[in-house]
This record gives sequence, C-alpha cells and structure tokens, in this order.
Amino acid sequence: GFSRLTFGTALLAAIVIALFGYVIEAIGGRQISPYGHGIVGFIVSAIVIYAAQFVVPGLRVTILGALLGAFVIGIVDMFIPTKVR
Repeated sequence: GFSRLTFGTALLAAIVIALFGYVIEAIGGRQISPYGHGIVGFIVSAIVIYAAQFVVPGLRVTILGALLGAFVIGIVDMFIPTKVR
C-alpha cells in the first residue's frame, strides 16, 4: 500500500507524519493522538499516514496501506511505549 521511497523521501515522510501527529495531539489532547490507545488513536494514525502523501512528493499510500501502517504503529507502541507510563 506504499510507493517505493528513496531514503530522503522516507525521512521526509517520517518528519511530516511526526509533525502531523504532534499538531493533532496539541489540538485534541493525548486521547486522540496517533499514539493514543484504542480505536480513535488507530483511526487518527491512519488519517495522518494517508494525509502525508499530499505533502511529501513521491509518497503514495492507499487506504489499506494507511490502515496497515496504523496497525503496525499500534503494535509497536504496545511494546515500546512513547512515554513511560
């Protein structure tokens, strides 16, 4: 569900996704952030990943790819939390 990326494009995509996530967390709080738990965090993660393709040149993401990426983020966050709880 993702286009092939060069290292520079992948790095730019990671920065854009992190910035989108930061802005969403600043506006809506931790409960709706991409790294929050639950279905809302999952949906927001998918939207952030999908929206990044409109900012990063060369990045193309399908809806299924965004959903799978959000799922992977959720799994990784379960084992490596972004904040000590």
